[in-house]
Amino acid sequence: MEPNLLHRFEVGGQCFAMDTETCFCFECDRISWDVLAYYPREPINRIYHLLKDKHPRKELEEVVGELEWLRVTKAILVPRGDQEFLEQVTRRGGLQRLTLVMDGAAEGAERAAEAGRLLLARSGEEKVLTFSLCFRETVARDWNPLAGVLDALRRTALLAGKILKVELDIPFQPLPGALAEMKDHDFRCRAVPGSDADLAAFMKAVMTLPAGKPKAAVDALEKKHAPESIRVMARPGSANFHRFVETLHKAGYTDIVLDMPGAWAMHPGLDPETVADALQANAAYYADQLLRNSLFRVEPLASLFNAIHMGTPNYRADKSGVESMAVDVDDCIYPSPAFVGNPDFVLGRLAGGGLDEARCEPFLLTGALQVPECLRCWARGLCGGGHMAIHLARTGNIRTPDEAWCNAQRRYIGAAVATFNRISSAGINFSHLVSAMRPRTRHLSLFSVAKALFQGYFGVRPLREDDAPMLVRWENWNRAAYFVCNDTGALMATLYDREMDALHPLEFLQELVLTRRDGTPCGLVKLCPYLGKRIAVAWLYLRDPELYAKSALRTTLRQLLAEVCRGKQLRHVLIPVTKKETALAEALLAAGFTHAGTQREALYQQGAYQDVDVYKYSAEA
Repeated sequence: MEPNLLHRFEVGGQCFAMDTETCFCFECDRISWDVLAYYPREPINRIYHLLKDKHPRKELEEVVGELEWLRVTKAILVPRGDQEFLEQVTRRGGLQRLTLVMDGAAEGAERAAEAGRLLLARSGEEKVLTFSLCFRETVARDWNPLAGVLDALRRTALLAGKILKVELDIPFQPLPGALAEMKDHDFRCRAVPGSDADLAAFMKAVMTLPAGKPKAAVDALEKKHAPESIRVMARPGSANFHRFVETLHKAGYTDIVLDMPGAWAMHPGLDPETVADALQANAAYYADQLLRNSLFRVEPLASLFNAIHMGTPNYRADKSGVESMAVDVDDCIYPSPAFVGNPDFVLGRLAGGGLDEARCEPFLLTGALQVPECLRCWARGLCGGGHMAIHLARTGNIRTPDEAWCNAQRRYIGAAVATFNRISSAGINFSHLVSAMRPRTRHLSLFSVAKALFQGYFGVRPLREDDAPMLVRWENWNRAAYFVCNDTGALMATLYDREMDALHPLEFLQELVLTRRDGTPCGLVKLCPYLGKRIAVAWLYLRDPELYAKSALRTTLRQLLAEVCRGKQLRHVLIPVTKKETALAEALLAAGFTHAGTQREALYQQGAYQDVDVYKYSAEA
């Protein structure tokens, strides 16, 4: 196959390069830009010869050396064999998401049972399934029959080793009063109840959300029923949606989805360049808020930023007809909600007829690796081939993208790379942001809880790459339990070690930096749960021992532990303390810990064995 190449592009006077296969992106200076005009096609010595009149040889060697290092570490120019390419092209996942359009009729329970069986039967090896009930209007009725069917489907999924999430999709007006800039757009609310929620009560609460104060109603729903997620779906009705995210965020919403496929399906005549400008404006506002440590989720921007951060290409952005399907009120099966009502894309019928596999086949031949226009596009790994509903609306063919739309999409993706560069340049670890923005599950974010509880007393933030010098200075030859009572306590940390801790944090280990009100780091906190044991080990270290005596710290520590135990379903939290850390021991006792015992001669220091005390916090029954 043709070797992978690096694509160069400029945004606002800044130069960037991206590997078209790994989607690894980086900013370039002028000398790197010139080198990349020839690298990797030309031999290195020829590159030196061609650029000898523009740049010093030593600087050229440094740039080539950095590129070669990226190549050796497989960040760029990773060779892809034919077998790997074949697997990516032919991979066919099971059905992950099924949308059932509901009309509010009493027989909805029977239709839901049939649709649920279709979802389970075609799910294949997929482990997490979503059953979305899309209501045309909110209705009041007895929800117990439908809730009983959904509960039975969830139990059946558990027996098969799967998790079935129920989603309620209803019309919604997120703003009290019709703003002129929002009157042309459509909004919906998607609510996913918790795994142990009373579905009948939850459905009744969602269907009776008062329209006068929508944000207050959503807050009350979250407080009473603790849903896994509540998302506001915003479908632009025109190209004038530059302040969508800003308006919804200032109204208090923290989980927003821009339904661009639906917008193009309903309004195929939208100007692609104006739409790209609007998306860039929303992305810029989103990045500004993330830089201010305001954590909320906006799709598809968050997923695009994460793909840029992780360097993970997605060659099939649209799962329609393969991993996603929809059923209308007449029980006709479609590839996705965007195709509902189009008789040319009926895949079968829910009752009796089944699916026509021949009609499903064209949807397997889509994506960035099977469309000629996409194979030639440098942004294919981040675009994923676009959405079939958009291509159908623009060209009349699900496998033929519109050139004008593609040009605008490339410009938007390039701008997104430049926008995300602002976040990464600030030293913010986007992995922590992503974990904090995930839907609420039992995998509680220690960062989000600590941030809320330490507010006003201490600051809290994730580790950053530029923390490495401070962490090395704190750790080396420090005999506090935080550094010696763990598997990595070597007392000889290096800058590289701590930079890697920040850039590539372990999933099972959460470590945060405590700061004073002025932002100066003053301590560290770390948590390591044991899977399946309902127990965790924690470590606490404050650089100034006098801070342990602060009543604010002790009160907040007690609240933090209670929230962590409740969110992670923990019974006990253990903290090791050395004999010399009397201030830490007193703070733990004041925060509700008890002395669980002493590990005799557990620590070897300065030629002698020393005891380590273990303090235990037990969650309330």
